[in-house]
Amino acid sequence: MDLAIVESGAEVDGVVIALHGVTDSAATMADLAAHWGSRWKVICVDLPSHGLSPRLDAEALADPIGSAVAEVRRVVARWLYWSRDHQVVLYGHSMGGAIATALAIKHPQWVRGLVLEDPAILAPEQEERYRAEGAQRSARNARALADPIAEARVQLTEHPNCSTAELGGWLQAKAQFDPAFTNAGKVGITGRELLMKLTMPTLLVTGDQADCLFDEAALTAAREANPMITTAVVHGASHVVHRDDLTAFLQVCDDFMGHLPPVIGEQVAEAGQSSETGNPAAES
Repeated sequence: MDLAIVESGAEVDGVVIALHGVTDSAATMADLAAHWGSRWKVICVDLPSHGLSPRLDAEALADPIGSAVAEVRRVVARWLYWSRDHQVVLYGHSMGGAIATALAIKHPQWVRGLVLEDPAILAPEQEERYRAEGAQRSARNARALADPIAEARVQLTEHPNCSTAELGGWLQAKAQFDPAFTNAGKVGITGRELLMKLTMPTLLVTGDQADCLFDEAALTAAREANPMITTAVVHGASHVVHRDDLTAFLQVCDDFMGHLPPVIGEQVAEAGQSSETGNPAAES
Protein backbone atom coordinates (compact mmCIF):
# COMPACT_ATOMS: atom_id res chain seq x y z
CA MET A 1 0.00 0.00 0.00
CA ASP A 2 1.35 3.43 -0.98
CA LEU A 3 0.11 6.04 1.48
CA ALA A 4 -0.64 9.51 0.15
CA ILE A 5 1.68 12.23 1.44
CA VAL A 6 2.00 16.00 1.17
CA GLU A 7 5.64 17.06 0.96
CA SER A 8 6.76 20.64 1.63
CA GLY A 9 9.51 22.71 3.19
CA ALA A 10 13.29 22.68 3.12
CA GLU A 11 15.63 20.20 4.79
CA VAL A 12 17.68 22.72 6.75
CA ASP A 13 17.29 21.19 10.22
CA GLY A 14 16.06 17.79 9.06
CA VAL A 15 12.90 15.87 8.18
CA VAL A 16 9.60 15.84 10.10
CA ILE A 17 7.10 13.09 9.36
CA ALA A 18 3.67 14.15 10.62
CA LEU A 19 0.81 11.80 11.51
CA HIS A 20 -2.74 13.03 12.13
CA GLY A 21 -5.47 11.80 14.46
CA VAL A 22 -8.44 9.59 13.66
CA THR A 23 -10.87 10.98 11.02
CA ASP A 24 -8.40 13.78 10.17
CA SER A 25 -5.87 13.79 7.31
CA ALA A 26 -2.71 15.44 6.04
CA ALA A 27 -4.86 18.46 5.14
CA THR A 28 -5.52 19.17 8.83
CA MET A 29 -1.78 19.67 9.41
CA ALA A 30 -1.37 22.47 6.88
CA ASP A 31 -0.64 25.09 9.56
CA LEU A 32 2.07 22.91 11.10
CA ALA A 33 3.67 22.25 7.72
CA ALA A 34 3.63 25.93 6.79
CA HIS A 35 5.37 26.86 10.03
CA TRP A 36 7.94 24.07 10.19
CA GLY A 37 8.63 24.20 6.46
CA SER A 38 11.03 27.14 6.73
CA ARG A 39 13.55 24.90 8.51
CA TRP A 40 12.35 21.33 8.00
CA LYS A 41 11.31 19.08 5.15
CA VAL A 42 7.77 18.18 6.28
CA ILE A 43 6.03 15.00 5.16
CA CYS A 44 2.35 14.99 6.14
CA VAL A 45 0.90 11.51 5.79
CA ASP A 46 -2.65 10.41 5.05
CA LEU A 47 -2.99 7.36 7.28
CA PRO A 48 -4.67 4.24 5.85
CA SER A 49 -8.42 4.69 5.29
CA HIS A 50 -7.95 8.47 5.67
CA GLY A 51 -7.52 11.24 3.11
CA LEU A 52 -6.35 10.01 -0.27
CA SER A 53 -4.66 6.86 1.05
CA PRO A 54 -5.98 3.38 0.19
CA ARG A 55 -8.57 1.78 2.41
CA LEU A 56 -7.75 -1.10 4.72
CA ASP A 57 -9.54 -4.32 3.83
CA ALA A 58 -11.51 -6.43 6.28
CA GLU A 59 -8.48 -8.52 7.23
CA ALA A 60 -6.34 -5.46 7.98
CA LEU A 61 -9.19 -3.86 9.95
CA ALA A 62 -8.98 -6.71 12.44
CA ASP A 63 -5.96 -4.77 13.76
CA PRO A 64 -6.27 -1.27 12.31
CA ILE A 65 -3.51 0.29 14.41
CA GLY A 66 -1.05 -2.51 13.73
CA SER A 67 -1.87 -2.26 10.01
CA ALA A 68 -1.37 1.51 10.09
CA VAL A 69 1.98 1.15 11.89
CA ALA A 70 3.17 -1.28 9.21
CA GLU A 71 2.20 1.07 6.38
CA VAL A 72 3.67 4.19 8.01
CA ARG A 73 6.88 2.24 8.61
CA ARG A 74 7.30 2.02 4.83
CA VAL A 75 6.97 5.79 4.50
CA VAL A 76 9.49 6.44 7.28
CA ALA A 77 11.93 3.90 5.86
CA ARG A 78 11.78 5.53 2.44
CA TRP A 79 12.51 8.96 3.87
CA LEU A 80 15.33 7.61 5.99
CA TYR A 81 17.04 6.56 2.80
CA TRP A 82 16.53 9.87 1.02
CA SER A 83 17.15 12.20 3.96
CA ARG A 84 20.48 13.85 4.62
CA ASP A 85 20.77 12.60 8.20
CA HIS A 86 19.09 9.18 7.84
CA GLN A 87 17.00 10.09 10.87
CA VAL A 88 13.65 11.82 11.22
CA VAL A 89 11.57 13.67 13.78
CA LEU A 90 8.18 12.01 14.22
CA TYR A 91 5.15 14.13 15.11
CA GLY A 92 1.79 12.58 15.91
CA HIS A 93 -1.52 13.80 17.26
CA SER A 94 -3.81 11.39 19.14
CA MET A 95 -3.91 8.19 17.05
CA GLY A 96 -0.96 9.51 15.04
CA GLY A 97 0.94 9.88 18.32
CA ALA A 98 0.23 6.25 19.17
CA ILE A 99 1.51 5.14 15.76
CA ALA A 100 4.61 7.34 16.09
CA THR A 101 5.29 5.89 19.55
CA ALA A 102 5.02 2.30 18.31
CA LEU A 103 7.46 3.03 15.48
CA ALA A 104 9.90 4.83 17.77
CA ILE A 105 9.95 1.87 20.15
CA LYS A 106 10.50 -0.61 17.33
CA HIS A 107 13.09 1.46 15.44
CA PRO A 108 14.74 3.87 17.89
CA GLN A 109 17.76 4.38 15.64
CA TRP A 110 15.48 5.97 13.05
CA VAL A 111 14.05 8.67 15.31
CA ARG A 112 15.98 11.79 16.27
CA GLY A 113 13.07 13.19 18.28
CA LEU A 114 9.42 12.48 19.01
CA VAL A 115 6.63 15.08 19.35
CA LEU A 116 3.42 13.66 20.81
CA GLU A 117 0.30 15.85 20.91
CA ASP A 118 -2.01 14.27 23.50
CA PRO A 119 -1.28 10.82 22.04
CA ALA A 120 -3.78 7.97 22.13
CA ILE A 121 -1.60 5.90 24.47
CA LEU A 122 -4.56 4.83 26.52
CA ALA A 123 -5.33 3.68 29.98
CA PRO A 124 -7.68 0.65 29.86
CA GLU A 125 -10.78 2.70 30.72
CA GLN A 126 -9.92 5.21 27.98
CA GLU A 127 -9.59 2.42 25.42
CA GLU A 128 -13.07 1.19 26.30
CA ARG A 129 -14.48 4.71 26.00
CA TYR A 130 -12.83 5.25 22.62
CA ARG A 131 -14.17 1.91 21.42
CA ALA A 132 -17.69 2.92 22.44
CA GLU A 133 -17.38 6.30 20.69
CA GLY A 134 -16.57 4.80 17.27
CA ALA A 135 -20.17 5.07 16.08
CA GLN A 136 -20.33 8.72 17.21
CA ARG A 137 -17.28 9.56 15.12
CA SER A 138 -18.79 7.88 12.08
CA ALA A 139 -22.07 9.75 12.66
CA ARG A 140 -20.26 13.10 12.78
CA ASN A 141 -18.57 12.27 9.49
CA ALA A 142 -21.99 11.62 7.99
CA ARG A 143 -23.29 14.96 9.29
CA ALA A 144 -20.29 16.77 7.84
CA LEU A 145 -21.00 15.22 4.45
CA ALA A 146 -24.72 15.98 4.61
CA ASP A 147 -24.36 19.61 5.76
CA PRO A 148 -20.75 20.83 5.83
CA ILE A 149 -21.70 24.44 6.60
CA ALA A 150 -23.67 23.48 9.69
CA GLU A 151 -20.94 21.15 10.88
CA ALA A 152 -18.32 23.84 10.30
CA ARG A 153 -20.32 26.13 12.60
CA VAL A 154 -20.33 23.40 15.26
CA GLN A 155 -16.57 22.98 14.86
CA LEU A 156 -16.00 26.72 15.30
CA THR A 157 -18.20 26.72 18.39
CA GLU A 158 -16.08 23.92 19.87
CA HIS A 159 -12.77 25.40 18.65
CA PRO A 160 -13.25 29.17 18.14
CA ASN A 161 -9.54 29.71 17.41
CA CYS A 162 -9.50 27.15 14.60
CA SER A 163 -7.75 28.66 11.57
CA THR A 164 -9.28 28.82 8.11
CA ALA A 165 -6.73 26.30 6.83
CA GLU A 166 -7.43 23.94 9.71
CA LEU A 167 -11.21 24.19 9.27
CA GLY A 168 -10.99 23.57 5.53
CA GLY A 169 -8.69 20.61 6.07
CA TRP A 170 -11.02 19.23 8.75
CA LEU A 171 -14.03 19.32 6.42
CA GLN A 172 -12.00 17.79 3.60
CA ALA A 173 -10.85 14.98 5.88
CA LYS A 174 -14.42 14.16 6.90
CA ALA A 175 -15.39 13.79 3.24
CA GLN A 176 -12.49 11.41 2.57
CA PHE A 177 -12.57 9.22 5.68
CA ASP A 178 -13.67 5.57 5.63
CA PRO A 179 -16.04 4.94 8.59
CA ALA A 180 -15.07 1.26 8.59
CA PHE A 181 -11.87 2.33 10.35
CA THR A 182 -13.58 3.73 13.45
CA ASN A 183 -16.21 0.99 13.34
CA ALA A 184 -13.35 -1.46 13.90
CA GLY A 185 -13.20 0.00 17.42
CA LYS A 186 -9.49 0.68 17.95
CA VAL A 187 -7.85 4.07 17.49
CA GLY A 188 -4.90 3.90 19.89
CA ILE A 189 -2.54 1.65 21.82
CA THR A 190 -3.03 0.57 25.41
CA GLY A 191 -0.50 0.81 28.22
CA ARG A 192 1.21 3.95 29.51
CA GLU A 193 4.18 1.73 30.46
CA LEU A 194 5.12 1.89 26.76
CA LEU A 195 6.45 5.39 27.38
CA MET A 196 9.22 3.85 29.47
CA LYS A 197 10.60 2.21 26.31
CA LEU A 198 11.31 5.46 24.48
CA THR A 199 15.03 6.16 24.18
CA MET A 200 15.01 9.39 22.18
CA PRO A 201 14.12 12.96 23.27
CA THR A 202 10.34 13.08 23.47
CA LEU A 203 7.94 15.99 23.92
CA LEU A 204 4.50 15.14 25.31
CA VAL A 205 2.24 18.18 25.02
CA THR A 206 -1.43 18.41 25.89
CA GLY A 207 -4.13 20.83 26.99
CA ASP A 208 -6.05 21.08 30.24
CA GLN A 209 -9.64 20.56 29.10
CA ALA A 210 -11.84 17.61 30.03
CA ASP A 211 -11.35 15.69 26.78
CA CYS A 212 -7.54 15.52 27.10
CA LEU A 213 -6.11 12.02 27.45
CA PHE A 214 -3.16 13.08 29.62
CA ASP A 215 -3.81 15.03 32.80
CA GLU A 216 -1.19 16.49 35.13
CA ALA A 217 -0.88 13.22 37.07
CA ALA A 218 -0.26 11.28 33.86
CA LEU A 219 2.32 13.83 32.67
CA THR A 220 4.15 13.63 35.99
CA ALA A 221 4.15 9.85 35.85
CA ALA A 222 5.57 9.94 32.32
CA ARG A 223 8.41 12.28 33.30
CA GLU A 224 9.26 10.25 36.37
CA ALA A 225 9.21 6.98 34.44
CA ASN A 226 11.45 8.20 31.62
CA PRO A 227 13.94 11.11 31.82
CA MET A 228 13.89 11.36 28.00
CA ILE A 229 10.34 12.75 28.20
CA THR A 230 9.63 16.48 28.45
CA THR A 231 6.04 17.55 29.07
CA ALA A 232 4.08 20.74 28.48
CA VAL A 233 0.51 21.93 29.05
CA VAL A 234 -1.13 24.58 26.88
CA HIS A 235 -3.75 26.12 29.15
CA GLY A 236 -7.23 26.45 27.71
CA ALA A 237 -6.55 23.90 24.97
CA SER A 238 -8.44 20.69 24.31
CA HIS A 239 -7.28 17.30 23.04
CA VAL A 240 -6.47 19.01 19.72
CA VAL A 241 -3.98 21.46 21.16
CA HIS A 242 -2.82 23.02 17.90
CA ARG A 243 -6.42 23.68 16.83
CA ASP A 244 -7.13 25.72 19.96
CA ASP A 245 -3.86 27.61 20.42
CA LEU A 246 -1.59 27.20 17.42
CA THR A 247 0.88 29.87 18.54
CA ALA A 248 1.47 28.37 21.99
CA PHE A 249 1.67 24.85 20.58
CA LEU A 250 4.26 25.79 17.97
CA GLN A 251 6.30 27.74 20.52
CA VAL A 252 6.56 24.64 22.72
CA CYS A 253 7.44 22.45 19.74
CA ASP A 254 10.00 24.90 18.34
CA ASP A 255 11.79 25.09 21.66
CA PHE A 256 11.97 21.31 21.86
CA MET A 257 12.96 20.74 18.23
CA GLY A 258 15.51 23.55 18.34
CA HIS A 259 17.34 21.83 21.18
CA LEU A 260 17.46 18.31 19.76
CA PRO A 261 20.98 16.89 19.86
CA PRO A 262 22.69 16.98 16.47
CA VAL A 263 22.97 13.82 14.43
CA ILE A 264 26.53 12.56 14.79
CA GLY A 265 28.54 10.64 12.24
CA GLU A 266 28.18 7.28 13.97
CA GLN A 267 24.39 7.62 14.02
CA VAL A 268 24.26 8.50 10.34
CA ALA A 269 26.51 5.59 9.47
CA GLU A 270 24.44 3.13 11.49
CA ALA A 271 21.19 4.26 9.92
CA GLY A 272 22.64 4.44 6.44
CA GLN A 273 24.09 0.94 6.61
CA SER A 274 20.99 -0.66 8.16
CA SER A 275 19.17 -3.15 6.02
CA GLU A 276 15.93 -1.44 7.14
CA THR A 277 16.63 2.07 5.88
CA GLY A 278 14.11 1.51 3.14
CA ASN A 279 16.14 1.92 -0.04
CA PRO A 280 13.31 2.14 -2.59
CA ALA A 281 15.31 0.05 -5.02
CA ALA A 282 15.53 -2.76 -2.48
CA GLU A 283 12.06 -2.44 -0.97
CA SER A 284 9.74 -5.34 -1.63
